[in-house]
Amino acid sequence: TEFLNNQIGVYFMPYNVGNNLSKFTNNKFTTNATFISADGGTPFAMAYLNDVKGIYFKTTSFTNNPALYSQVAGIFSASLIGIRSYHSSFYCVSAIFGSTVGCDFNNFKYGVYATYYNSSKTVTISNGTFTNNFRGVYLSGAQLTPSIVSNKFNVMAFNASTASRRAYGLYLNACNAYKVEGNDFTTVGGATTVNNIGCIVNNSGPYQNQIYRNTFHEIWAGVQAQNTNCHIQTALPGNAPNDFGLQMKCNQFTTIKEMDMGITSGCIDYQ
Repeated sequence: TEFLNNQIGVYFMPYNVGNNLSKFTNNKFTTNATFISADGGTPFAMAYLNDVKGIYFKTTSFTNNPALYSQVAGIFSASLIGIRSYHSSFYCVSAIFGSTVGCDFNNFKYGVYATYYNSSKTVTISNGTFTNNFRGVYLSGAQLTPSIVSNKFNVMAFNASTASRRAYGLYLNACNAYKVEGNDFTTVGGATTVNNIGCIVNNSGPYQNQIYRNTFHEIWAGVQAQNTNCHIQTALPGNAPNDFGLQMKCNQFTTIKEMDMGITSGCIDYQ
């Protein structure tokens, strides 16, 4: 099935009586022409999940082609999102067990944009490919073991005028208990002259978290940690002052322009 040139491809309204059993397998969500609705609206999201749980996207393709509604077209206010999720549990995974082909997201402002207000719901994205998106995955407030595993992030070669406008692969905002492992972060075309970032961790809090066994190459900055990502305590003799918090373990960095790992504010745990 192909969902073609819609303002919203599929929209799930609030439903919390057990899991929603909806699944999308080998489907396509596509924008390939300029679209303006009768009320003047433009495409917003190919899938919009509003307070639901249990939605599966299996080896499904999300494509804004050509890039009409993203920064690729030079329109910074463009807002097309692949999956927009509000406090919803969903899964972007492979259709076949053991396959390494998951969902792909191409040419969006955000491939996935998901926000949460408590720890009752989660998200899993595995074996996905994010190509030429201004921002690949943004998670905010995800506290129930969100999992971003074995994905390929080909970050847009966008040269931002300010730090707030930088392109990135993954942003974790106020998230906890996450699994970020086995992902690959690079720049489309291998450019290192643009100031994009692989992964940003903001305000994980004083909890044990890891960015583990990921690969960063041909990108301006690998991992950026900012604000509170550790527990600060007064050091006693023989003890480290920061003994809880974010750790970055077993990651590989190759041809990084600015910094492999950076702490632009706040703290992280001892490595």
